[in-house]
Parts: sequence; structure tokens; C-alpha cells
Amino acid sequence: MIHSRGIWKKSSYSESGACLEFRAQERVHLRDSKFPLVRHVSCTADAWGRFIEYVKSSKSSL
Repeated sequence: MIHSRGIWKKSSYSESGACLEFRAQERVHLRDSKFPLVRHVSCTADAWGRFIEYVKSSKSSL
């Protein structure tokens, strides 16, 4: 089962316990910490990097 491979890490901004968890192996995997056994999302490291850059650039226009 894919859920048992790798170490899941919580965001450093997580305080309430409800957060996004991630792990990076060949791909970047994301899941909801409240439902760790439910399916998760994965993407390539390149796609994740582009998403982060988009979020950063969008944040400056808010």
C-alpha cells in the first residue's frame, strides 16, 4: 500500500492539526491529515514547483 512508504510531513504552519501533509519521493504526494488513509494527490516535482511559483505570484496580487 502506497500509504506506508515514505515519511509524511506536516506543514510548519499547521497548528490546529488539520492540515496538508506531503512527502517527496519520485513524485510529490499530498494528503489531508484528517483522512490519511483516503486517496491522495501526486504530481511531478516540476509540476509542484510550477504550482508553488503560481501561488506565490498570485499572493502578491491579492
